[in-house]
Amino acid sequence: MLRALIKKQTLEIMSFLFKSGKTGKMRSKGSAALYALLMLYVVGVFGWMFWVVASTLCAPFVQLSLDWLYFCVMALTATVMGVFFSVFATQSQLYEAKDNELLLSMPIPPRMLLLSRMLTLYIQTFFFEALVMVPALIVYYPFGGISVPGILMLFILPFVALALSCVLGWVVALIVSRMKNKSLFSVLLSVLFLAVYFIVYSRINSYLNLLLANIERIGKNLGAVFPLRQLGLAFSGDFVSMLIFLVFTAVLFCAVYAVLSLSFIRIVTAKRAASKRRYVKRELEVGSVSGALLKKEFLRYRSLPSYIMNCSLGSVFMLAGAVYVFIKGAQLREMLVQISGWEAYLPLLGCAAVCLASTMNDITAPSVSLEGKTLWLSRALPVSAIQVLSAKIKLHLYITLPFVLLFSVSAVTAAKADFLAAALMLAVPLAFVLFTALFGIILNLKFPNFTWINETVAVKQSASVSIALFGSWGVIVLFCGLFYLVHAAVSATAFLALTLAVLLLVCALLWQWIVKRGTRIFNSF
Repeated sequence: MLRALIKKQTLEIMSFLFKSGKTGKMRSKGSAALYALLMLYVVGVFGWMFWVVASTLCAPFVQLSLDWLYFCVMALTATVMGVFFSVFATQSQLYEAKDNELLLSMPIPPRMLLLSRMLTLYIQTFFFEALVMVPALIVYYPFGGISVPGILMLFILPFVALALSCVLGWVVALIVSRMKNKSLFSVLLSVLFLAVYFIVYSRINSYLNLLLANIERIGKNLGAVFPLRQLGLAFSGDFVSMLIFLVFTAVLFCAVYAVLSLSFIRIVTAKRAASKRRYVKRELEVGSVSGALLKKEFLRYRSLPSYIMNCSLGSVFMLAGAVYVFIKGAQLREMLVQISGWEAYLPLLGCAAVCLASTMNDITAPSVSLEGKTLWLSRALPVSAIQVLSAKIKLHLYITLPFVLLFSVSAVTAAKADFLAAALMLAVPLAFVLFTALFGIILNLKFPNFTWINETVAVKQSASVSIALFGSWGVIVLFCGLFYLVHAAVSATAFLALTLAVLLLVCALLWQWIVKRGTRIFNSF
């Protein structure tokens, strides 16, 4: 039974690689290969990043005969990364999976279901930690080789991160089950995690220098913590230390599993908190069809934390960017002006920065897929397909445009642009947002996914979202490349005017496609 449950969970997680979300049939070999190449690219980027970190640390630690401390630091980094990327998956896959009630209605012991989900999460955690520890072991090979205990530790260490992720996911699920607005809590927590991640990543060089400058003192402090010293010694090749750490990990994992199994049923079947309102008699307000459809889209958006976090993170970046540019705008301008000839390009640079940040908002890209099995409701309403699609486009614009405008104003202020350049710096990003909204809805009409079990699959693991993001980046790169080719003959202001004209023309063509062909595709689902 356990094997069947683990196989089911794994196939669900990896289904986007092999199965079409539109038809539910197996993908072609070419499509599956394309997804595999994309994943290999992401793995390569992360692996290279941690290779650089390991290369910086390894030699100084080995020279001081602190091999165990090198592995301890890298293992702690891997654990933090494993927890960071697994904690929200833990919450959604353990406690908020859509098939929890179905599986609990079957003759499956709840503890068996919990264990199968935890072991599936172990596979994901192992993958994230391997991105850190495999480069660390390879970098260490010329100095001390690779031992059998070191290889075995690759499979033992993820249980620590899994236990911590399960505890944090359990706390989050327990809090959310008692909150009226669980989406807001999840979003705020996700933003906090991301803020910590970007702060640490932006200061990684200073942290590495600080670590190298205090190697002996750090080694003394970490060596006093018995499990951490055994962790480092085990990766260095000490078989006894590996056994000690294995026992520590087993006790930790079993304790977490025992605690979670006691509250698993209670949290999964808990009735969510709901606000109580006193009925007040009043006249019924009549709204427009477009307003009602927009409200429907907004309510879905507000109720899905994964939708908010993955498809509107650009609003957070643009808000942070606007504040930063308002504060540091003068310093940024002075730094860029010192580069010969760059003062004339400031409006173009500001425009490109705003457009790049806005690409992180791809709200329309999964909006059709999120209709899921309730798609028939939208088609059964006495409204046209273009009205439904327009509501999805408006949601993207309403959530993105205010932050784009704020970021653009801060960029205009920092660039000290003249009236025409300032107007174009405001207009071009607005037109680009309209383009990304239309582009996203077209992609989702062409590559929908209606077979998802969890909304996260439609939001994060769909072709339309990936193409919308990378395609928008490609458009920005294309315009920057064109300007590089013609910058000697065309000024930055003139090029922005041409860019605005091209974007508006493309938006008009995309809108015509949606009206004519997009509506027919939507009605055919």
